[in-house]
Amino acid sequence: LGTRFISVGRMVWEKDYPTLIHAFALARASDPNLELWLVGDGPERPKIEAAIREHALAHLVTLLGLRKNVGFYLKQSDAFVLSSVSEGLPISQLEAMAAGLPAIVTAVGGMPKVVRDADAGIIVPPSDPQALAQALLTMSRETNDRQRMASNARRAFLDHFTIERMAQQYQQLYASLLNRTPVIS
Repeated sequence: LGTRFISVGRMVWEKDYPTLIHAFALARASDPNLELWLVGDGPERPKIEAAIREHALAHLVTLLGLRKNVGFYLKQSDAFVLSSVSEGLPISQLEAMAAGLPAIVTAVGGMPKVVRDADAGIIVPPSDPQALAQALLTMSRETNDRQRMASNARRAFLDHFTIERMAQQYQQLYASLLNRTPVIS
């Protein structure tokens, strides 16, 4: 059994799945025990399917389509990966953190700050298949680091991103804006 990576998101150009497929092919050349699941659908799916065929990865990259039970697939994976060229802070990254998955993300939007602050993954430049391939290999080979980052991801989610914690942070923000103590505690 090798390392299973999962990516969750709409299949749109901003997610840059062709770079992920290229990187996965490069990584597989060094480690044949890698697997990739893609959860989601969208207008770029034909281009993604073509990239999978081009790199002869049909037996290793599973297109799961739209799924309601994303958590089920996250829990069966070893690490989360997003190759976006444009992003805010995607819900899928928070779902992966909630599932205790370390992440490989590109240095765009809010993703790198969350990963860096929590020490919960690896950050790579966008549109760089070589750097992404190296990150996939590092995440696969360094199991102790992967387990530590997984634990950090789960802890960061519980500390900062639960509904209760976010509501508390909004309450504190509003209270500071109003310059008075919160009514609810």
